[in-house]
Amino acid sequence: YCREDLMRKDYYEAVFEAIKGLGARIRSETGVDADGYALIEKTMVGPAPALRINNGRTRTERDEQLGVANLAEGLFSAFRNPAAHEPKLHWTMSELDALDVMGTLSMIHRRLDAAGPGNAEGV
Repeated sequence: YCREDLMRKDYYEAVFEAIKGLGARIRSETGVDADGYALIEKTMVGPAPALRINNGRTRTERDEQLGVANLAEGLFSAFRNPAAHEPKLHWTMSELDALDVMGTLSMIHRRLDAAGPGNAEGV
């Protein structure tokens, strides 16, 4: 989603595209027609999320599920939304911030790699 932007060192666009890519992946895997915070709420939150990153049997697993969902919501709120509404001139992205966002996105993608529709690890 953002390799070309990263190669140009356009961190603003790289982060914007990478977060949009997370939304596209979740929509593709779930069929849910939503975006941003609402997409995460509809697919990763609640007693029976469409994307479950673990078995959800213990308090710890349910907390982990909610925590990863909160991270995703935070990325949309803190980085995608400002980039969508503010001109690049007024909202900048440093290389360090971009790397931090990319690391968080990578962790979320890895958790989703292990997830399945409504379950994880074939459960």
